Amino acid sequence: MFKETFGRNMIAFVLVAVMIISFAPFTYAAASTDSGEELLKKAMEYEYSLVSRDYSKAFSCYKQAADLGYADAIAELGWIYIAGEGTLRPHNDLADELEIEQDEYKAYKLFRRAADMNSPSGIAGLGYLEYQDSDEINENCEFFKLLEKAASMGDPRALMYLGDLFFYFGDNSKGVDCFTKAAAKKDPDVLYYMAFVYYDGGGYDLDSEKEMIHYNLLAFSYFLKSGELGHLDGANMAFNVIAQFDHPDDIKKLNRDKNVDFKKVFRTASLLASYDDYGAMYLLGYLYDYGLGVKKNAKTAKNWYDKAEAASEAAYEAQYGN
Repeated sequence: MFKETFGRNMIAFVLVAVMIISFAPFTYAAASTDSGEELLKKAMEYEYSLVSRDYSKAFSCYKQAADLGYADAIAELGWIYIAGEGTLRPHNDLADELEIEQDEYKAYKLFRRAADMNSPSGIAGLGYLEYQDSDEINENCEFFKLLEKAASMGDPRALMYLGDLFFYFGDNSKGVDCFTKAAAKKDPDVLYYMAFVYYDGGGYDLDSEKEMIHYNLLAFSYFLKSGELGHLDGANMAFNVIAQFDHPDDIKKLNRDKNVDFKKVFRTASLLASYDDYGAMYLLGYLYDYGLGVKKNAKTAKNWYDKAEAASEAAYEAQYGN
């Protein structure tokens, strides 16, 4: 009986082993068809898609691309490990949603590895961590040189942090130049961060009310663009900025401003509202309320405000419960 049972078990074991060996190459091949660059692109699509956002799949693609040795993906993992907890760093929403704990040491090792492979994002990450730990802030610091190097390679985050530093130094011209170059890269997290710097002048000394309005409208445009590119809170922050302009004289100034195309704003807000973005709904209410980019209509404005309120409450309950 023992021999019979043992014989049957051995046959079953061999059959299973043959099946595993037979199918394993096909499974491995299926998992390896994408290059690191393709996986990184997929990761960003999953993270920022308005239609099929999936943070778990995004993180998985980042890790797979990094496991293949793709330098920029290795750097992105570094940025993920210093995100979250209410910071304005890249990948905050992903890190918060997946409850990824901050780990600066792990981030440093990833940045160092990516930087050694000449990844601009890895070099920028090293510069950022050096900046966080530096007791001095000036153009001779090591972190500044690292950020400059990454910026010269076109890295949007390096351009963003350099711009912020130039504003801090009082060199608004260089700050704006860096921000303009960074904005051209169309990174939603970068646009969102820069919008905060511009919001109310970013805490920097401004010469006039006209300059304050100018920076607020830049903040508005950057927030909205970040929302269009997939940042969850971009449209809501755009509404918070523009809602400050509620006096008739303010509206006249907005209508005269050539830097903001409110017809385009209306189209963007309509698109985002179709994906249940409550910030965009609030913004549509505002546009109808004051006749910016669309014919003024108080009834339609109220309908959008009501929809926004309901969508906002639903989003809050989904995240935090009753």
